This record gives sequence, C-alpha cells and structure tokens, in this order.
Amino acid sequence: MSAHLDGNPFCVQPLGASGPQLPVRCPTLRAVLDAVDDGMLAADVDGQIAFSDRRACEMAGLELECREGRHLSDFGLPALEQLHRQALGSPDRLLVSDLAFPRTGVFCEARIRAIVDDNGNLLGTVAVLKDARSKRMYDRLKADLLATVSHELRTPLTSILGYASLMLDAGDAMEEMDRAACLETIEAQGRRLLELINDVIEMGKLDSENLRLKMETCCAGGILEEVASDSREACGARRPDVDVIVEQTEPTPMVCDSTRIRQAVTCLLDNAIRYSPPGGRVVLAARREDSRVVIEVRDEGPGIPPEKQGHLFEKFYKVEPPGEGRSGGTGLGLAIVKRIVDLHGGQVFVESAVGKGSVFGFTLPAAEASEESRDLAA
Repeated sequence: MSAHLDGNPFCVQPLGASGPQLPVRCPTLRAVLDAVDDGMLAADVDGQIAFSDRRACEMAGLELECREGRHLSDFGLPALEQLHRQALGSPDRLLVSDLAFPRTGVFCEARIRAIVDDNGNLLGTVAVLKDARSKRMYDRLKADLLATVSHELRTPLTSILGYASLMLDAGDAMEEMDRAACLETIEAQGRRLLELINDVIEMGKLDSENLRLKMETCCAGGILEEVASDSREACGARRPDVDVIVEQTEPTPMVCDSTRIRQAVTCLLDNAIRYSPPGGRVVLAARREDSRVVIEVRDEGPGIPPEKQGHLFEKFYKVEPPGEGRSGGTGLGLAIVKRIVDLHGGQVFVESAVGKGSVFGFTLPAAEASEESRDLAA
C-alpha cells in the first residue's frame, strides 16, 4: 500500500485512509527543530515538502512564511531531487552527498533516507543538511584530525620502538623464534604506519582545491577486473582464505577519472577483505540503473549496527567487531571513497545488517548522462 505525508508537520497519512496515522503536529517540536543548526527536510513520495525547518530555508534562500506546501524543485537544486528519488528507490540505504545551494552559495553535506512506517508503507524521505562552511566545524575537524593522527602514529611507533629495544637488550641471548616474531611485528607495524601516512597524504590531495580529474570513457566491469586481479596478488599470502569474485554483467560505460575510481574500488575491496571471515566471499559488481552506473562490493563480514552506519564515511571513524580487537585499518579509506565519488557528482551508500554482511558502493553518471561531469576535467 502506498502512503504519503500530508501538509502538516510530521503528520503521516496512507492514501485512502480517513485520517493521519501519526498525528504529531506540535508547535514545541517545530520550535525545537528550528533551534537546531542543521537543516531538515521531510518530503512525500511526490516531492511535496511536508516539513522544513528554519535552517533548511536559510540555506536555500527561501522565506519561512510559506515553507510547507513547496516542492523540492523550489530549492533550485536538481541534485537534491535526484537524491530524493534514489532514496525512495532504495529504502534501506542511507545516502550521503555534498550539495551547494545556488541562491545562497551554502555548501552542505546532505544525509537522506526513505521514511517507511511500521506496515512497510513508503511515506517519503527525510534529509538532514549540515552546513559544511562553518568555521567552527572546520576548526573542530582540524583539531580532531591532529589528535587522531597523533594517536594513530604513536601506536605503531611505540610498538616498533618497544620490540626494537627488546631485541637490542637481549642481543645474542634471544632465541631465533623470538627474534623472528619481533621482526614480524616490527614489519607489520611499519606497514601500518606507512599506510596511515599514505592515506593522510591522499586525503589532503583530494581535499585540495587544485585537484583536477582526468575524465575519460571507460567500462566499470574492466575496472573491477583490474582491481580484483591486483588484490588477489597483493592479498593472496595475507588472506588466502577469502575468495574475491567479479560478478559478470553487461558492459557499463561511464565517464570518470579511471585512476581515482580504481582507487575508490580498491579501498572498498580492502575494507571488505579485512572484515571477511575465513572462507568468506567478496563480490564486486557493476550494473546500469537508468542514467547511473552502480558499483557495489558485497562481503560476508559481521555487519554494522544501524546506529553506526551514518558515521562510516567520516574521517578516522572505525567500527571494531565485538571480541575481535582492532581491525588494523586507518579509518580513512571510506572517507577517501566518499571524496572521490563526490568529485564525480555521485553518491555513496551502505547496506548492512548485523550478522549478515555489508554492501558498500557508489553511483556515477553513465556515459551518455555524463556531459556535465566532463566539466570537472577542465
């Protein structure tokens, strides 16, 4: 059964029903949401605005007096309408994308998800808009980045220095097996340190305003095959128990910076392998959906709780499976993926359930729908 949001704030009414099912029209609730710095939008399945708070209207340059009854198209942002449609088509996905409102120049991060009632009726979408220009946010991010990098650098360095000191103190008295174990630990921590440094440098490059993409037409399936082949060679000795498979599909041409997209897929694949159980399978797949190409990496890992999924693409955010200790990742891989996809005008997504594995992926414009993307290479 289909459903919709009526014009009252947060009143949800199935089509054909005699009255709203969730009558929570509350001036206090509106006042609370208007006091929040983030923008919030709720729209029905047709894109009619059921609720928009004060901040969302300010970001878009719209008057508060007539904020309900509008359509998403009134915000002058086709990308927001596209996110709305994609969220409706994939109710289980949380979509995250960077948007810029043309009237005000406000640059924000949009997080949008479908609204579904207890009976499975699709009601519309809700979007949270976070102003990414805020100096306070940037200052906090810089401080958090410095603190996190310092901590992440200190951990492997402490381990390296500790085992090196142990070997020096023991000298020739150390057993050969103990010496080998120390050297293996030093090598592993050294690789971890190098990975972190490389990821921090790469993140800095992607955040640079001078970055230019080298756009070309390429086949998504070909990129997946290359990434899978490279991964089998690089990870064969470390994780021989994980099977990496490329799902065969029809040719999916797209216009992109193939080097950067390979980098994004590699990050997703490395992440999937890291969390895969012994004997697990990781599947890479690409398919065409209307004017978009969808690239997915599916794993059979422990899955991710819903309350943590909204933070997965933040810098240095890591989810450690219970009872399994540290995963060994830097916490920058998914942030790098999101930045690359944002530069291409695409969206990232994640689908996961605890105990049932995860699907990480992103969408890009298909070849014939990518004329605007070519401007990124100029």
